[in-house]
Amino acid sequence: MKLILKKALILMCCIASIKSLYAQQDPLFSQYAFNTLSINPAYSGTKQGVSAAAISRFQWVGFDGGAPITHSIVLHSPVAQQMGLGASITYDIQGPTTQLYVNTDAAYHLPIDRRSNLSFGLKLGFAQFRTDFNELVIRDQSDQILTGTVSEIKPNIGAGAYYYSDKMYVGFSIPRMLKSEFTENIQELQIYYYAIAGYIARVSPNIQLRPTVLLRASEGVPYHMDISPAAIFHDRFLVGLTYRFTPEIGAVFQYWLDDGVKIGYAYDYPLNVLNTQTAGSHEIMLGLDLNAKDKKKKVYSPRFF
Repeated sequence: MKLILKKALILMCCIASIKSLYAQQDPLFSQYAFNTLSINPAYSGTKQGVSAAAISRFQWVGFDGGAPITHSIVLHSPVAQQMGLGASITYDIQGPTTQLYVNTDAAYHLPIDRRSNLSFGLKLGFAQFRTDFNELVIRDQSDQILTGTVSEIKPNIGAGAYYYSDKMYVGFSIPRMLKSEFTENIQELQIYYYAIAGYIARVSPNIQLRPTVLLRASEGVPYHMDISPAAIFHDRFLVGLTYRFTPEIGAVFQYWLDDGVKIGYAYDYPLNVLNTQTAGSHEIMLGLDLNAKDKKKKVYSPRFF
């Protein structure tokens, strides 16, 4: 009897989590500080030159039933005085359903003083939902409703604001302002509001502290928060922790090379009954910042957000 109750509880938790994923639609990453463009168009052009990052997240590894896999690529650069352009592609796989988000971003950067700026951004693009019902195990083979493949595309528009300096940042954005229904895929794209913030402080010649936070909210859906304190050693190596209110706890490791290349790895572990069904989630990141040299010192000067 106890085994039956335990399995029922796990099943209910998994169903609730999957329903939450289908209601939210927006994939999230533990290394969100380097994927900010996907949620805030005002981030485009905030670096000294061309900046690119690719992140792959493997959610709930070992979970039997189509664990989510998400890939994201972002690219942005300043293109003129006080202007920035960017683009992002996110591909999310959840069982028989795939979600593709393609967006372009533009931002205007208004100098506040010599060290800080306030930027405003606009996002334009589309979202595609595709469901292959042939991947489902159907008991009644005569049911023609759940067969074949359906695909739908909806337009997207978003906006955001981003205040930043060499020591801190604060941003607010609505990356999708159009609420869309995918009737064939039985999906609905909700409108989400994002707030992000971070600060970096040098506590010794070789150690910096960088706490960051991400908050996401939408009507009718529980809010989501990530809190991520981290320490940076010798301007090279970052070690951090992440607490997600789902709840999950995780660790982040990142390393910067001399030529502007950065690599990262994150691991998350659920603190609910899902931990009996999965070994956790893995996330890998590869980034590149061009022209990221301090003009006065003529040495590589990495940006940690």
